[in-house]
Amino acid sequence: MGEHYWVKFPEKVTSHFFYSELLPEVMGFYQNKDFISKDMLFNWGDVEFINALVIPNILMLGHQMRILTGKKIVIYIPTVFELLQYLDDINFLNYARRFQIYDLYEDYIGGYIATPSVNRKSYYISNKYTMAEIWRVLGQSDKVIKATYHNNYETVKGIVAEKIKKELWEICKNSLEHANSFSFVTIQKECSINKIMISTADTGVGIYDTLKKKILYEKEKVKSNIDYIEKQQLHFMKNDTFLNLDNNDDKELYAIFEAVFYRWEDQIEDNNIDVWCSNGLWYLIDETLKKDEGTVRIHSNNYRLVFTKRLFSKVIQLNKLKSIYTTCEEQKLGKNQKYDNKLFFSIITNLKNTTNAKQYNYAYPGVHIEVEAKL
Repeated sequence: MGEHYWVKFPEKVTSHFFYSELLPEVMGFYQNKDFISKDMLFNWGDVEFINALVIPNILMLGHQMRILTGKKIVIYIPTVFELLQYLDDINFLNYARRFQIYDLYEDYIGGYIATPSVNRKSYYISNKYTMAEIWRVLGQSDKVIKATYHNNYETVKGIVAEKIKKELWEICKNSLEHANSFSFVTIQKECSINKIMISTADTGVGIYDTLKKKILYEKEKVKSNIDYIEKQQLHFMKNDTFLNLDNNDDKELYAIFEAVFYRWEDQIEDNNIDVWCSNGLWYLIDETLKKDEGTVRIHSNNYRLVFTKRLFSKVIQLNKLKSIYTTCEEQKLGKNQKYDNKLFFSIITNLKNTTNAKQYNYAYPGVHIEVEAKL
C-alpha cells in the first residue's frame, strides 16, 4: 500500500455532500492520475450519520473507482457502535466486502449487535437477474412501501403501493435491459423522523443515450420494412431535434424531462383511480409529491433535476404542458404539429434558472434516483 490521499467526511454524510464535495474531489484525484502514486482513503473518523439516500452512490462510486484505477479505496470507520450497526443493518458492510468494493480497516469494526431489518436495507440487483427475481428482491420491503404509499382514496387498499413497487421494479429492469448494468437499491423507513427514503444507482449510459438507442432502433426498423410507419419515440421533441443534442452539455436535462413524461398520457387520459396506469417515472413522482415533503431527485451523468410541488406549480405547470404533449395515438396518426413547441423550450430554459436543476462539470456515469417523503 502506497501513500494515502485522505478524504475527510463530515459528521453528516448526505447526497449534497456526495455531489457537491466528494465527487469533485474523487474525480479530480482520478483525472490528475494521483492514483498512480497514492491510495485514496475515506476518513470517517468524524462521521455520526449517513443518510440512507447516499448509500447506493457510495457503493457505486467505490466500484467505479476500482474499475478505473485498479485499486480499492480504503475506508477508516471508527469504533462507533451505532454507526457500525447502521452500516451493517443497511447492508453496506456486506456489499463492501462481498464485491470487494472497499478495503475496510477491520480492526476497528466490531463490538456492535447486528439487528437486520427490512425497515432499512440495501439490495443488490444483478444484471443477470430475471424480472421475477427483481420483483422478489424488492418484495422484501413490501411493508415499508405499503406503510408509505397508503392513500385514503384507494378503492382497493394497497394498489398505490403496489404500483410504486412496480415503478421501482421497472427502474431496476431498465438498468439491466438498456445498460446491462447491475444496480443498488436502498429502502429505509426511518421512524425517528417519520420518513421514507428510497435510492437507486446504476452504472449505465444515462438517460440520454438510452432514449437515443430507442430512436435509432426505430429508424433501423423503418429501413428494414418499407411498410413500417416510423413512430416518434418522444412526446415533446422530434427525433432529429433530440439526436442533434448529442454534443450539448445539457442534453441530459432534456432527456430526464422526456423520460419523466414518457408514459404520462395514461395519467392524463384516465382520471379513474380504479384503473392501473402504465409504469413510468411519472407515477413515482406524482404519488411521492402527494406526500408531505415529497421530493424526487433524478441524476443522469452530469445533470440533476429535483422534482417538488413548487417546481410543478411555478415552472412546469401541467395544464400548459398537456397542450404540447404528443400522445401515442397522435404519433400513430402522424400528427406531429406539437413537436418542438416554443413552450417546451421555454420550460427547459426556466428549469435551468432554478436551483432544482444542476449541471456538473464532470460526468458521474449512470442514473441515480432518490425518493424522500413523510410516512
